[in-house]
Amino acid sequence: MGYRSDVYLRIAEPLVEVVDAARKLDENLDKMLSKGAKLCKEKTDFNWGWVKWYDSYPEVQAVESLLSMLQEDDYGFIRIGEEDGDIDRQGCPSDYDMYVQTSVDW
Repeated sequence: MGYRSDVYLRIAEPLVEVVDAARKLDENLDKMLSKGAKLCKEKTDFNWGWVKWYDSYPEVQAVESLLSMLQEDDYGFIRIGEEDGDIDRQGCPSDYDMYVQTSVDW
C-alpha cells in the first residue's frame, strides 16, 4: 500500500520552455510531468493525486532535481501527506496563489 501524498507544482510562465527542454533530456522527468499535467489545463501546472512521493523513485528524483535548479521564486510546490500536518512547501507557493486549507467534512 505505502504512504501517499497529493502533490501540486506551479512554475513561472517564462520557464515553460526551459522545463520543456529539460523534459527532452530526462525520460523520468518527462514521464512524471506528463502524468501530472493530465489533470491541469495550464502548461505551468502539475498535480499528482494520491501518489507515492518517495525520494527513492527515479521520477520523483527527476522532479526534485529540476526544482533544485530553479530559483525559489520561479515556482510553488506543495506536498500534502496522509498524516495530519504533513505538508511540505518549496519555492514560493503563495506567489502562485497556492494555499492549503483545512476543513472538516461530515
